[in-house]
Amino acid sequence: MNARRFLQFSGELFGLSGPVLEERVQGLLELADLADVNDRIRGYSRGMRQRLGLAQALINAPRLLLLDEPTSALDPIGRKEVLDMVVSLGGRTTVFFSTHILGDVERVCDSVAILNKGKVVVQSPIERLKTRQRRPPRGG
Repeated sequence: MNARRFLQFSGELFGLSGPVLEERVQGLLELADLADVNDRIRGYSRGMRQRLGLAQALINAPRLLLLDEPTSALDPIGRKEVLDMVVSLGGRTTVFFSTHILGDVERVCDSVAILNKGKVVVQSPIERLKTRQRRPPRGG
């Protein structure tokens, strides 16, 4: 199965068909930079598979997308491509992005929650959090 057929199949599972499905598949293939790839999925790199998985998660146009370490085990180019996809979702889909890589957080997030043992210890827009952390320590 190639990426196009995989996304068509995934869309059919959600009850999509006809022009709506074809438009969605084509748009997601372009978003994932896989529109010109006709190879079978088994020959894809890890980054290509990750982008295809993200496209699959978007086939039903969800309002909310949960991503847990979407760039783990990817090389720098693969990481950039996945992060570019996530950034492009701004304004269309709310993305909860779990990662320990602060550079990725700064690149894709506009609001941050920091958890410690399952409890929120800080929640803030990222710019406010960055400004708050730049202040010199008190009394010193």
